[in-house]
Amino acid sequence: MRLERVYMKTWKWVVGGLVATGIVLPLIAGLGGDGKSGQKTEAIKNATPADAEKQLAEMRYYQGVILAKTIKNSLKNPSSMQLERVSVNEDGSLVCMAYRAQNGFGGMDLAPAVMIRGKISNDGNVWDKNCKGKSMYNLKEEVEIALAGSR
Repeated sequence: MRLERVYMKTWKWVVGGLVATGIVLPLIAGLGGDGKSGQKTEAIKNATPADAEKQLAEMRYYQGVILAKTIKNSLKNPSSMQLERVSVNEDGSLVCMAYRAQNGFGGMDLAPAVMIRGKISNDGNVWDKNCKGKSMYNLKEEVEIALAGSR
C-alpha cells in the first residue's frame, strides 16, 4: 500500500534526523506496548518531571510531523495540502489531523487523518470515535513550520 511505504520513508527521515542532531528519544521504543493509552517508557518513569514532560512534548511533536508528512507525500498534489487541525494526546499514541487538499477535479476537499499507535486511517468514523470533541495538544503551527522547512 502506497501510504504504508510513504509512512516508513517519513519515519526513517525523522529517526535519521534525530540521530544526526544527537537527539535521543527513548520513547520510540515504547510506542507499541500492551495497547493501554498513557503507557510510559522506563526512561520517562525514571526522569525528573521536567525531563519527562520535555520528552513527551518531543514525542507528541514528532508523531504530528510523521502523520502530516506521510499524508502530504501520499497526495497527488502535495503542495496543495493545508492543515486545518493537528492534535495529539498526552503520550503521542493518538494524532488527529484535518487537512484540505486538491482533488482530481481541482477543487479542495476537507479530509480527516488519524494515527493510532503508528497505524494511519482516513476513515471519518475512526475520526469521530477518537478525535471529535476531544481535548488534546494543538500542534498545528509547529507541524506547519516543520512541513515548510522540509520542502
